[in-house]
Amino acid sequence: MKYLLAFLIAFVGVKFTSICCGQAEFQRTSTSTSDAEQQPYQRRETITYAWKTNGIEVSFYRQGTNLYWTMAVGDSLGIIYETLSAGKEKVWDASDSKCSLSDGLQIIDRSLTDFHTEKPTAKLESIDVEMEIIRDLWVNVLTDLHRQLSNESGMKNSGRFDTPTEIDDAVQRTVEDSPTTAAICTLIKKHGMTVKFVDQSEHVIFKDSLTGRKWSNIAALPGCGIWMPGTVEYYIDGNQM
Repeated sequence: MKYLLAFLIAFVGVKFTSICCGQAEFQRTSTSTSDAEQQPYQRRETITYAWKTNGIEVSFYRQGTNLYWTMAVGDSLGIIYETLSAGKEKVWDASDSKCSLSDGLQIIDRSLTDFHTEKPTAKLESIDVEMEIIRDLWVNVLTDLHRQLSNESGMKNSGRFDTPTEIDDAVQRTVEDSPTTAAICTLIKKHGMTVKFVDQSEHVIFKDSLTGRKWSNIAALPGCGIWMPGTVEYYIDGNQM
């Protein structure tokens, strides 16, 4: 393992910096590819702040020399890893959230500030936040999803992406009306940006094993039978930072 790490540091250009922010320590990582290494691949640049105490990773990335970056706030272990490594079907309930709204806002705020210091001319295209990260939002989603599923007719079809529009729309309404979204939009405005619209870059996906079961029965299951939480996208208007 140590030889692999040495190779990555030497040839990929990985930098690590540990920083302490109040009670939460985070580690900064940056990766980039030199011009000689670019071809035949497209260059991707990433700056990551790993908030170890909270188990949250904030990444800023762009393709090539594009001025526009995406900010992604997610599980430091990776949501797919969390789902597949559970040993049995994972239950995504409120206890899987990583932080309160207050802590989440501080993490986003500090990450935006540090990124802006490093990349003063960079522009953000969107800020993507996994739904389960901030407890307040995830509780809202689970509560409203339980209500929607309880009143939903029909059964779950096969295929993870075959979810009735009414269910997706219910989640969208919850996200748009959530106090978490209002607070994040206010914070984004503090950094000189305006949110043009709020959407789901990744939708909630339900477990394949529930195929053929009534949605009203799925509503009663722990975590509403969710296989993988979705991701909220806050799209930036004007691309200014």
